[in-house]
Order: sequence, then C-alpha cells, then structure tokens
Amino acid sequence: MPEQPVFYEDLTLWEHLDLAAAAYGLPDEQFERDASRLLLQFGMDQVRDQLPGGFSKGMKQKMMLMIGFLAKPDVYIVDEPFIGLDPRATKDFLGLLDDERKRGAGILMSTHVLDTAEKICDSFVLISQGRVTARGGLDDIRIAAGLPEASLFDCFDALT
Repeated sequence: MPEQPVFYEDLTLWEHLDLAAAAYGLPDEQFERDASRLLLQFGMDQVRDQLPGGFSKGMKQKMMLMIGFLAKPDVYIVDEPFIGLDPRATKDFLGLLDDERKRGAGILMSTHVLDTAEKICDSFVLISQGRVTARGGLDDIRIAAGLPEASLFDCFDALT
C-alpha cells in the first residue's frame, strides 16, 4: 500500500478492484463478495462506478487500502497509511489490520503517527536522521529512554 495513491485514469473504482482481483487470481464470487464488503466498510459503495481522478486524497487512499486488503497477503507493507484518512476510515483500516493479524498475516508499517502505532504494534524500530535509536517492544523502548511509564512519542522525543 503506497503512501501516494497510484491508479489508472480511465478505470473506475470497481474496475481497479476487478483488475487487482484478476492479478491476484481471485475467483469471481470471492471478488464480488470481498470487494462489495470493502466498499461498504470504507463508505465508497456510492462511487464504485466513478473514475478516481476526481476523488479526494482520502478517497484515493481508501481505494489503495481496499486493493491491498482484497488480496489477503501473508505480509502487509504499509507506508504512512493514515495520511488523508478521516477518523472513521482510520478506525476501519485499523480493524482490518487487526483482523489480518489475527488471521496470521505479518504487518510492517512505517509511520510518524506514534500514538496510533503504540496502540496497534507489537514491536518498534525508532529511526531518527537515518539511524536506529531504539528497537523492541514498548517496554524495551521505555527502558532505553529511561522513562518506565512514558508513551512511545515521549520515548522517541527523549531518545532523539
């Protein structure tokens, strides 16, 4: 799931989902069911037959997320997934990530939204100016920062 949405100007939202499903080799019945569910979950069912060129940044980001979740990969690599998402879409996205994690999928996320990362991630690699400043679970990060009760954001601030 790229930070900046990538799409074809001449394909509708539904056609993008259909193209992704074809590339993933999804059976038509599974595609119809999963794509329809994702459209409803992200509140995009009303624009399924529209071209994404006229979508807002958040709507384009939702499209990228739906395409990514359609495939149900073993590993998700997401870069700044919260940019452009409204609070409802963020909550839906986090719920889907949690469902996928429970399914056994791995998730590698790059984000500057540390308060959200703290709530959903099991381990962290804090990077500042291209250098790793700390890594491990939240307790490991707190120990490294010398702040036993601090938030991830406060630890990052102390370590950098």
